[in-house]
Amino acid sequence: MKKFLILTMTALSLLTASDSFAHGFRGGYYGGHGGGFHGGYGYGFAPFVAGALIGGAVVGASYASAPVYYSNPVIMAPQPIYVQPQVAMTAQPVQPHGYYCATSQNYYPNVQTCNVPWQQVN
Repeated sequence: MKKFLILTMTALSLLTASDSFAHGFRGGYYGGHGGGFHGGYGYGFAPFVAGALIGGAVVGASYASAPVYYSNPVIMAPQPIYVQPQVAMTAQPVQPHGYYCATSQNYYPNVQTCNVPWQQVN
């Protein structure tokens, strides 16, 4: 804001440094083409404009602008991802069992074939 005000004041000062200020605030000047006094009354239009602009800048700068409120940053955490654990498939303990052949009256693997269905024994 200060830089803007200084820049504005400098620009207005340069704009108001017109020909009327260079000739002693008489509103006219001597010499030029044809010689003599080339009239004008008072200080001219430039001081009025300069006063209005500078006054407007000073009055406008004197009013405090509305305060700026900064909000807290909103931080959104990602949604958690739930993974259902896999149910461990445990194998049933293998019960040792054997097969008995009634015709040969012997167990597998001692007998490789049987004429009747095998009987499972524990």
